[in-house]
Parts: sequence; C-alpha cells; structure tokens
Amino acid sequence: MQCSRNPSTFSDINDVKSIRVLIVGAHGKAFSAGHDLNEIYSHQSIDETTQLFKKCSRFMISLNKLPQPVIAKVGGLATAAGCQLVASCDLAIGSSASRFGVS
Repeated sequence: MQCSRNPSTFSDINDVKSIRVLIVGAHGKAFSAGHDLNEIYSHQSIDETTQLFKKCSRFMISLNKLPQPVIAKVGGLATAAGCQLVASCDLAIGSSASRFGVS
C-alpha cells in the first residue's frame, strides 16, 4: 500500500462542486494488499516506520472528512491496511472476486 498522496491535498477536492463522488479502485487481482511489513522493517528505522503508519492513518481519516461520498470498488483481494482502506470509505462495492483478510 502506497500512501503517497498528502492528505492535506484533499482540500482541493472539497471545494470542487463538479466532483460529486470519489471512487477508490484498482486494476488487477488485488484491491490493496496493505503494507509489506518485511520490506518496511528491513529497510526503515522504527521512527521512519512510525511516520509511515501515521501518514497512512491521516490519509484514511482524510477520506472520512471529505464532503463527497467515497466508494471503495473492490474487485479483488483486500488485506491488512487494504481492509482499513475499504473500511475508511463510506460505501464498499464488491464482486464475486472480492476477498478480505486481516490476519
């Protein structure tokens, strides 16, 4: 899961009247597999990892604060933080290929 978008930049969406809904989706077999913890812990310090998780938490919270409805279009696997992303949306739409896991 890549949380590269700065949550404060969602303020540009807040004020655009023509944006009536935000749909979060993905192409391929996975909606979001979450973080690769092995990669994170092998390449980052504890402080860097803490900052990454804080940034991603701010991202998820910023979705909740949007005035537009946010829809998760889940057509594949959503695990770990990917499930958190789905849960942060106002509505989730799945398919027969949707799978969810948190363990």
